[in-house]
Amino acid sequence: MRHLEQFLVIAERGSFGAASLDFNLSQPTITRNIQVLERAMGAKLFERSTRGVSLSVAGKKLLPIARSIVDDMERAKEIVNCVSAPGPKLRIGVSPGLMWDLLPQTIDALLAAYPDIEVTVATGTMEWLEAALASGEIDVALELNLSAAGARARNRQVDVEELEHVTCLPFAPVGHPILVGPMSLARLASAHWCMPLQMSLSYRFHSVFMRAGLQLPVQSVNISSIGFVREAVMRWNLLTILPPALLAAQINEKHVVQLDVPELTFGFDACALTVRDRTKRDVLETCLAAMKAAGRQRIG
Repeated sequence: MRHLEQFLVIAERGSFGAASLDFNLSQPTITRNIQVLERAMGAKLFERSTRGVSLSVAGKKLLPIARSIVDDMERAKEIVNCVSAPGPKLRIGVSPGLMWDLLPQTIDALLAAYPDIEVTVATGTMEWLEAALASGEIDVALELNLSAAGARARNRQVDVEELEHVTCLPFAPVGHPILVGPMSLARLASAHWCMPLQMSLSYRFHSVFMRAGLQLPVQSVNISSIGFVREAVMRWNLLTILPPALLAAQINEKHVVQLDVPELTFGFDACALTVRDRTKRDVLETCLAAMKAAGRQRIG
């Protein structure tokens, strides 16, 4: 590699002396190194003349290959150094509805305690989170459950920490036709919705209309990004169901209105799940403590 690097400097500068200065080696040493490289390539790489040094035909063929090899080695060093970086790592899976709720305060605490930590966050449905936790793909799941007791019953080998109760309410953008006239499930069934991709919420949403013998509403957009849900509601005049905290700005600015529909008011328990048999590293304990503190603060 060093011989190739020296070859590139000589090719660029047209001088063995320049390579000697750059690598802090004597010029005879640089000359010997290039001779070794020429023997390895089986061809002469430079032509010497009174005007200096220039690449031979073989040297011109080697030049782009040598550049590529040196560049690849530099990239390899960066990748290996990144992989072997000493900081702790933590993988968090989170329900979309909690991405802007408990998670920011949790990461605040992790960054304060471990400045060199690497936190990976993935969102998914409750079913995906629990499967990823069981397989070891994530270290902790921060999810919405119908109840903490239900989460414990489903996951016998998992510790479940109940963090806070989350209420999801129906909302409509100001000016939506649904706000004119009496509110009814039949009218809501004919409206178009934007729902967060959280399976337990979708199940309960569907069941309300099924039990009433109504058609299932059209979910024009179903996405895990809560930020996109907010954008979709305003941009495409869609109804949604979310925790009020996630629409605080839109509520305060009177862009959305809460719908008084008890049947579409859903309660969930926000829970942190970890596998009981796995060693709870310090960084994971810090994560759980931060999640519990954030939940207590919100409940308070």
